[in-house]
Amino acid sequence: MEQLMERQKIITKNKLANVTDWVFDLDDTLYPSTCDVFFKMEKRICEYMSKHIGITVDEARVLQREYYAKYGVTIRGLMIHHNIDPDDFLEDIHQIDLSVLPENKDLDECIANLPGKKYIFTNGIKSHAERVLKKVGIRNHFEGIFSIREAHFVPKPSIDIYKKMLNTFGIDPTKSIMFDDAQKNLRPANELGMATVWVRGAVTHFSKVEENPEFCDYITSDITSWLKDVLAGKIK
Repeated sequence: MEQLMERQKIITKNKLANVTDWVFDLDDTLYPSTCDVFFKMEKRICEYMSKHIGITVDEARVLQREYYAKYGVTIRGLMIHHNIDPDDFLEDIHQIDLSVLPENKDLDECIANLPGKKYIFTNGIKSHAERVLKKVGIRNHFEGIFSIREAHFVPKPSIDIYKKMLNTFGIDPTKSIMFDDAQKNLRPANELGMATVWVRGAVTHFSKVEENPEFCDYITSDITSWLKDVLAGKIK
């Protein structure tokens, strides 16, 4: 394990020196997973499925987790198997209370001081991303938001969507870095040459994870502290 961690430090050092573009996932990455935004959304998803498919909420919860695990986002399964309108579904489930999200002035300062451009790459919708970024107090730092609609409802970790995102923003993957709380979403980024940071939260949302995976150049449980260390020169 010590040898692997040393390898990660070397890779991170080599890649961070050339970073010009910073790509951030949104939910559970730019705020703590303990805020439980995901589970608020899951509740709305199950209620929506119950209403539109004609099953109980408990049955919907089982099916939702099956679709999430298989397709990356629930809506793909609902589109494929139930002909659900993705726009209606997405607008409905993102109407959640975000009052629990704390303003993060330290993160605001860190992102402001990062050299280069910053982007959001999310499986959610743009209006939700706008609300979250404004609530956390960091909206003004981002050049663009690549959402599930720009991806034509094909989610991360489909590698083709990463290529489209990079092309849309004109990002050179070898000069960029990606942050995500979902470990599986970092594998395609690594394959394309991006540096990767796994923002490991307290909640994994029933996704399997590996310990010290080779496709994660760095692992942190606190994105703000990690960025502070980068800016202080402790991570090069």
